[in-house]
Amino acid sequence: PIQESTIQQDLKAAGWTIIRQEDWSDRFIGWYAKLLEKLAVQEKNPFTRFKAEDLQKLKHTFTYIQAHLQQKRMGGRIIYARKS
Repeated sequence: PIQESTIQQDLKAAGWTIIRQEDWSDRFIGWYAKLLEKLAVQEKNPFTRFKAEDLQKLKHTFTYIQAHLQQKRMGGRIIYARKS
């Protein structure tokens, strides 16, 4: 995972300069909510082409990520950078 405290140094070491950063965590939370809604619809669809076990795995994974975003244990950040 990317560490916010070292990202500038890490990118600089790789030859990149950060131009700006934007926190998109709230957007990611919303996107995961919509995705989880779509998965719930698929679970109820008797003609779905997805296995119930696969849908459950996806639901569990995306719920986990969404919860960590909501608890600020993870973040979603867009980093604009240029090659130095």
